[in-house]
Amino acid sequence: MPILIRRAGAAVQTYTDLVLALKNLIAGDTLDVSDHVATDIFTIAVNNVTLQNTGAPVTVQIAAGVGTFTLAAGATAVVQAEGPDTTIHGNDIGNDFFGGAARDRINGGAGAETIDGGGGDDLLYGGGGDDVLIAGAGRDQLFGGSGTDLLISDQGMNRLWSGAGADVLELHVDADQNTIVFDFTPEDTIRIVGHGGLTSLADVVAAGGKVYESGANTIIRIGEAQIQLRDTTLADLTPERVVFVQPPPPPPAEIMVGEVAYRLRDGEPPHENFKFQDAAGRWYSPDYFVLVAGGQSNMVGSSKTGDYIMNGDVMAYDWLNDRIVAGDYGSVPATGREGASARNNLYFPMAVELTEALDRPVLVVNRAVSGSRIDTWLDTQLGHNWAALSDDVTQALAHVGQASADAFIWLQGESDYPLKTSVYAGYVQELIAQVRATGWAPDDLDILMGELSRESANYVQNGAYQMLELANTDADLGFVSSAGLGSNDRDGVHFSGQSLNAFGTRFAQALLDLRNGVVADPNSAPTSLVTGTVGSLTVVEGQELRVHVADYFSDADGDALFYYSYLSRRAVQLTFEDQATDEIVLRPGFGSAGTYKVFVYANDYDLDGGLISFDLTVTKATPLIDTYNSRDFTQKLSSFAAFDAGMASLSTNKGIDILDQAALAATTTLTVDSLHIRGGAGISGNFVLGDAALRAYFLGQATFSVTGNGRDNYIVGGDGDSIMRGGAGLDRLYGGMGHDMLTGDAGNDQLFGGAGDDRLWGGTGSDIVTGGAGNDTFVFQQGDNALRIEDYTLGDTIALQGFADIDSYATLMAQADRVYQSSTRTIIDLGDDRLMLSNFQVGNLSADMFHFA
Repeated sequence: MPILIRRAGAAVQTYTDLVLALKNLIAGDTLDVSDHVATDIFTIAVNNVTLQNTGAPVTVQIAAGVGTFTLAAGATAVVQAEGPDTTIHGNDIGNDFFGGAARDRINGGAGAETIDGGGGDDLLYGGGGDDVLIAGAGRDQLFGGSGTDLLISDQGMNRLWSGAGADVLELHVDADQNTIVFDFTPEDTIRIVGHGGLTSLADVVAAGGKVYESGANTIIRIGEAQIQLRDTTLADLTPERVVFVQPPPPPPAEIMVGEVAYRLRDGEPPHENFKFQDAAGRWYSPDYFVLVAGGQSNMVGSSKTGDYIMNGDVMAYDWLNDRIVAGDYGSVPATGREGASARNNLYFPMAVELTEALDRPVLVVNRAVSGSRIDTWLDTQLGHNWAALSDDVTQALAHVGQASADAFIWLQGESDYPLKTSVYAGYVQELIAQVRATGWAPDDLDILMGELSRESANYVQNGAYQMLELANTDADLGFVSSAGLGSNDRDGVHFSGQSLNAFGTRFAQALLDLRNGVVADPNSAPTSLVTGTVGSLTVVEGQELRVHVADYFSDADGDALFYYSYLSRRAVQLTFEDQATDEIVLRPGFGSAGTYKVFVYANDYDLDGGLISFDLTVTKATPLIDTYNSRDFTQKLSSFAAFDAGMASLSTNKGIDILDQAALAATTTLTVDSLHIRGGAGISGNFVLGDAALRAYFLGQATFSVTGNGRDNYIVGGDGDSIMRGGAGLDRLYGGMGHDMLTGDAGNDQLFGGAGDDRLWGGTGSDIVTGGAGNDTFVFQQGDNALRIEDYTLGDTIALQGFADIDSYATLMAQADRVYQSSTRTIIDLGDDRLMLSNFQVGNLSADMFHFA
C-alpha cells in the first residue's frame, strides 16, 4: 500500500517501501502511512517531521538527535523517544507516549493520552481529555490540564499541577521520592502508595512519620519520602481526599501448570501454545528447551523431497538480525536456506517431536555449515565455525533470559576424507569435551552424535562413531543410527527429505531416552558366515548389477539386518544398496573401468558386523549421454547409457548431449525445468514436458518433437526440423533453423518460425505468429478465434481450412463480413474469427497468398 511524503501540504513522492520512504524524509515533511500496514516498529530520524496515520495504530520511535516530532490531527500512534531533548506534540486522539532515558517534553493534546516520562528531567503536559501522566525516573514536571486526570509520581523528585477537573494524584512513598503538589483542590484525591500497611495520616504519625503544616503548606514524611502540598492545610486533608492504597503484592515469579514450571514473562511469548495469562493479564510460560545444532550439509538440510514438518511452538535464533523468530525452513539465518531453496533438515522435525513430548516450546540455534571440516569446529585448530555457533548460543540465551542450553546435536564428517578412523574419532572426542567446557553447557548437557549416510563412502567416519559408542561411559552422550535411511543424490552423500524427517524423529527419541535414563538391551553385532573374498563380479560401464547378500550374514539376536557396501577406492562411487531386496547394487559410471575390491557388511541398526568382499571388474563401454554443468556445454559432469538416467542427475539450466539414438525411449517426459538438449544429425527424439518443466531448449541438427503441458511454456528449437505443440496455456514457441511445424493449441500463444520453411498454426485463442526467413505457411482454421501474422512476405502462404463455402479467393472475399484497413494492419472478419496481417495494405491482398482446404 502507498506511503506518501507531503511538503507544504502537497504529496511530492509515493513509496511502497517504508524503509525507502524514511530515507527520503527531510525536515518539515509529513509522512503519511494511513494506507500502509506497518507491523514492525519504525524510526523517525529527521527533525521536525509530522506523522499522519488514519489507519491502524503504528509504533514509531523518535531517534536521538531529533528535536521536534508532531502527530497530525487524527493520527493514531504509539510514540517512543530514544534520545535527549525531544519535544513531541500530540493531537486530539488518545495516543500513548513514552519518553526516553533523558529529558523530554511531551505535549499530549486534547485526547485521553497515556504519557510516561521514562528517565530524565521531563515536562509532561496532558492537555485536554482524561489523561494518565507517569513521572518515571528523574526530576519531572507533570501538568494534567483539563479533564479527569491521573498523575503518578512514582520515582524521583517531581512537581505536579493537576489542573482543572476531579484528578487523582498517585504519590509513591516506598523509597526516597520527593513530590510537590501545587494545585490540590477539593475535587482532587490523593492516593498514597507504598507505605507498608498504613491506613490514615494518624497511622503515619504513630509509625514515626510526620504530618505538619509549614507556612501555607502541609508536609507528609514517610520514611525517606516526602510529600509537600502547597497552599493546603491539614483541615483540607480529610480521609475522603487522602486515601492510602495497599500496593499489590508482587506477582509470583513462577507457577506450576501440571508438572511444568511456568515463569513470569515481560509480555506474551511468541510461540503458539504452552503459555498462560492470569487474571491480571500477566503472561507465564516454560523456559525454552534450547537445542543447539552443528555440523555440515546434512545438518543444514540438503533435500526437498520430504514434508516440511513444523508447528507454532518451534522457534529459531536469527543470527543475522539477532532476534528470535518462528521456525521456518525458508529463513536464511535460521536454516541457511531461503524461499525456493528451502530444504528439509532434521532439527526442525526433532524440535516438533520435543515440543509434544516435553510440553514446552523449543528454541533451535543452528549454525551448521555445508562442506565444513571438523577442524573448523575445534578451538585448537581453525575453530571459526565453532566460535560463530557458540556466540550465537550466548546471544540466543540472553534473548530468552536463560543461562544454559539443553542439548547439542551433531552431524558432520563427509568432508574429512582422508582422515583415518582413529584420528577422526579423536577429533570428535575433542569436540565433545569442548562443548562441555562452554559457559552455556550445564554439567548434564545432552549430546547426540549422528551417523552419516551409509550409502556413501563414509565408512571411516561412521566407524569412528561406532568406536566411540562402544567405548562410551557418558550417561549424557548418545549416538543416533542412520541405518535404513536413504539418499536421493547420485553419490549417496546427502539424505533424502523423507530420511531427514525420519532422522529427526530418531534424534528426538534418542534424546528422550537419554533424559529418561533408558538403557538399551544387550546387543551383539551381526557376523558373516564366510570370510574374505567370496566371489568375482563383472559389470559394464553404464549398466547395473545386483547381488543378493543376505545369505552371507547372520545375527545372534535375531535382529533385522541392513546391508551396506563400499569400495577399496574411495574416490569412485558405484556401489548402492536396495534394503527392500537385501541386494547391493553396482552402477559403474562411464570412465570407471578397472578392477576394485567391494566390501560388504551388515548392520543391525546399532552395530556393524561381519565383512566380506568381492573382486569387481568394470569393463569399458561407450557412453550414450553426456551431461554438462551449464547451457553452454563447457564443463562436462558425467556420462550415462540412457537419457532418463542423465536427466535424473541434473537440475535447472543444465546441458544434456544425446550421443546415440539408443539413449532415447520412444517418448521421453522432461522432469527437469529449463534443460538444454543437444543432438546431432541423425538423432530424433519425441519429448513431452512434465509438470515440473516450464521451459525446454533444443540444440543441434537433430530432429526433435516436443509437446508442452498445461502451463505457459517456453520452447526453443534447434537447427534441425522441429515439431512443437504448446498445449493449453499461453505458450511461446521458437522454431530455430530447420523446417519446423509449430502448433500453439489452446490459449493465446506466440509462435516464431525462425529460418526455414515453417508451418505455423496458432490454434484456438488470440495468437500471434511470426514466420521469419523462408517460405512459411500460416494456418487459420474456422473456430480458431484470432490470428495475427506479423511478417507476411511474398512466398508465404495463408492456409484457410474448415470454413464452409470458402474454397477460393473469390468466395473468401464474398463470404467475409468485413475486409478493411486498420492503421497499418489488414483485417478480415469471418463470422466469429478474425485474420490480421500486420504492416500490410488491404489493397495488396491477392489470390496467390491463400491456399484453401
